[in-house]
Amino acid sequence: MTETTFENARVGDEVECLLYGKGVVKEIENKLTYNSPLVVMFGFVSHSYTKDGCPSGHPFGRTLYWPGVKIIAPERPKKKVVKTVERWMNVYPHGVEHLHPDEKSALRCKTDACIATVKLTGEYEIEE
Repeated sequence: MTETTFENARVGDEVECLLYGKGVVKEIENKLTYNSPLVVMFGFVSHSYTKDGCPSGHPFGRTLYWPGVKIIAPERPKKKVVKTVERWMNVYPHGVEHLHPDEKSALRCKTDACIATVKLTGEYEIEE
């Protein structure tokens, strides 16, 4: 069973803090009235924590963990975006020629046999 609090912590135990990195338990105060029973050394600086791993006197939630904590960020949700494509083409009695990016390009390639120049519009949805 994995321990998630520091009820059974001992002086000398290694811990990890999200704010300060790796540290060592320096002191444990066992009085019931004492709100911050753990003193942890991070290099030359010490900080006090509750048995739940919350720093004393700070509005943060839990920041102290046993070594090996892995924080996995959730994937960014993909949003769906609707894209619109517009192309132009010339229609001939024998079929159509290739698509043009704009009307000006289609009209430039148009010949006398052209029946019509039409605009094609399509939409597709992609995830970004």
